[in-house]
Amino acid sequence: MAAIGGPITSSLLKPLPITYEILQLLFELGSFDTDDLILNTLGGVIGYLPIKLFYIVFKKNGTIRSQAKGQ
Repeated sequence: MAAIGGPITSSLLKPLPITYEILQLLFELGSFDTDDLILNTLGGVIGYLPIKLFYIVFKKNGTIRSQAKGQ
């Protein structure tokens, strides 16, 4: 399993807002707006940052154990 903030997380933050907007356009649900694309991406980044900070703080304290060590 990838660590928080690994390539899986960063690769998901980029295409998800675009996919959402394209689906809205194709299925005629709502409207396709550039500002929605920007705000959805910004919201993903803002939501990701507290999780990353939480992980860094508790990893330094030793309260989060890595699954790779075999517990």
